[in-house]
Order: sequence, then structure tokens, then C-alpha cells
Amino acid sequence: MELFDLQEQRTADVEELMRSVNVFVRYSLARSGDGEFAATG
Repeated sequence: MELFDLQEQRTADVEELMRSVNVFVRYSLARSGDGEFAATG
């Protein structure tokens, strides 16, 4: 199973973890025909 698949399955856990870190304002996963990427802000 790929990392993005696991992150999608455990969205609530990922969001809880990211919200506990004060530096993160935004976190996004994206898929395209060429691959996948994550962006934080």
C-alpha cells in the first residue's frame, strides 16, 4: 500500500497530528496523472 493511500485512510489521525504542531496552517495531498505530492503551509 502506498503512503498516500494510508494517509487517506487515516485522515482523522493525520489531521490530529498536524493540528498539534503550531507551525502547520494547511496540509494538502494531491494526485495527478504524473504522480502525487504533498504541500504544507
